[in-house]
Amino acid sequence: LENHLIREKMHTDTLTGLHNRRYMDDCLIREVERCQNRRHTLSVLMLDIDYFKSYNDLYGHLEGDKMLARIGKLLRASVRDYDQAFRYGGEEFVVLLPDTDVDEASMVAERIRKRFATLVFNVPSHSGNEEGRESRTISIGISTYADGLGAMELLELADQALYEAKNSGRNRVIIHEPQTIG
Repeated sequence: LENHLIREKMHTDTLTGLHNRRYMDDCLIREVERCQNRRHTLSVLMLDIDYFKSYNDLYGHLEGDKMLARIGKLLRASVRDYDQAFRYGGEEFVVLLPDTDVDEASMVAERIRKRFATLVFNVPSHSGNEEGRESRTISIGISTYADGLGAMELLELADQALYEAKNSGRNRVIIHEPQTIG
């Protein structure tokens, strides 16, 4: 039991309660191997809080930490028991959705995006925000396993889709569309 608790602490981001980046790398490799060996599906969501830096600059890092903790809670509540959510770094998160095709992943991503947009954060009031309430949105990129993809390539494709979501206006879900040859 003690070893299990130590392992859990090593794999957990203390602020969000989600798994950490190091553990994500291991899990992603295992899931991709599972797809290669057994013809399973796997979708990856990469999420980023829109304009998080300005939120931190305006309200301070403690308020930013509260937002990160709430998104951790939201992600845990928004996925199935066998899905896995990770803090990738800063305000970026990754969700692994085993046995999930792109259409199902899109529904999960939209549900997460909409839920986050409804969250209201109580913040110190200031001259631009007298009521002390603030909201943010998230952008999400999706990739789905295809034959021949490695774990890091799958993650990179989700990152590219996230980048496209950010560049096309934020607060949206973009699916990486595989390139067809010929």
